[in-house]
Amino acid sequence: MSPLLPAVCFVIFGFYQSIIPDPSKADFYNLTVHLFNWTLRGGAVLFLSVVFMCGAGLTLGLLIDSVVSAICAAVFVIVGVNWSSHGFINGYLCLLFALMFGGAARHQFMLWKDLTREKDMPEARAFPVEPVHPASIHPEVMPKADEPPPEEGYLARLAREKRESRGADHE
Repeated sequence: MSPLLPAVCFVIFGFYQSIIPDPSKADFYNLTVHLFNWTLRGGAVLFLSVVFMCGAGLTLGLLIDSVVSAICAAVFVIVGVNWSSHGFINGYLCLLFALMFGGAARHQFMLWKDLTREKDMPEARAFPVEPVHPASIHPEVMPKADEPPPEEGYLARLAREKRESRGADHE
């Protein structure tokens, strides 16, 4: 999951669309409302910092993204179970988001682990190979630079050589 999407959503819902605690509900319910609001606010700041770190090419951003996603998943499980038990339909959405953030945390951690392993073992990386320039390829049948061109022509000479080499393979 790109950290930009949760960052934007967390900014919108954490700072501008916060859920207001209900005094008629239990204390633990109101505690989870505050926990949810502050998770969105803190998550927004952290996910925005991850966006900038990943944009700068820092692999540490993947690790921080993994940790923040795991924390959000854990909080969303607590909030989702509590809200669902109080009949608040958004509790089921929190549980769904907990699954998504948990999967994202695992994916980002595995990606970070693979990238740091590559840095530790530089010999395992594939190095680019320069392709051979076509002008440097010089078939054996063609005359050298100081020899005159073949009498039958270049293409006829190459075709004859190809026929001769194919005939030698069949015998």
